[in-house]
Amino acid sequence: MFGLGLVVLTLLGAASAPETGPGSCFPDAADLGDFEYIWYCNHLHALGEVGLPRGSESYRFVYLRCYHRPIIVRVQRIGQRWLLFAGVLSGKGGYEPGHVVQRIHRELSAAEAELLQRRLFEAGFWRQAGVQEKVTGTNGAQWILEGRRERDYRFLDIWSPKGRRYAAFRELCLCLLDLATVRPAAEEIY
Repeated sequence: MFGLGLVVLTLLGAASAPETGPGSCFPDAADLGDFEYIWYCNHLHALGEVGLPRGSESYRFVYLRCYHRPIIVRVQRIGQRWLLFAGVLSGKGGYEPGHVVQRIHRELSAAEAELLQRRLFEAGFWRQAGVQEKVTGTNGAQWILEGRRERDYRFLDIWSPKGRRYAAFRELCLCLLDLATVRPAAEEIY
């Protein structure tokens, strides 16, 4: 219950206002407020992540669970190859990111790449506008999914997605966790 207040105090002192250009975490199209930008970027920077690269198709899922370790999964298409980069941090998503406790770097198989593309299609990822749910709570998780393809950029930021409305979105995010072999136990998914 007190977690959100602690996050505000911790994050506001941890970084300055959003930056743009090289090294920034998200393009202006993400339309994040200062609080979210700082919170999310602190976790990305702890893993050595910056914005999604231009010129290739790429996706990143940032899973910030209030009381569990943050998980970040990025996949990037280079030619016909799909590369996966993921990491788990020691902190808690609703608080400080901590340090890297696990890194995964590997190439997806053709079947895995096909599964990812199918999940993207089923979720309508490129057919919908970016979404930022303004619903928040004290015990939940931010499910942040972004994608870049040529000149297109999508940013979805949803707090603890539930129900039919978010079923395909959840499946897409869980697929990324599975591909990285970092899917948490069922009781830790919220």
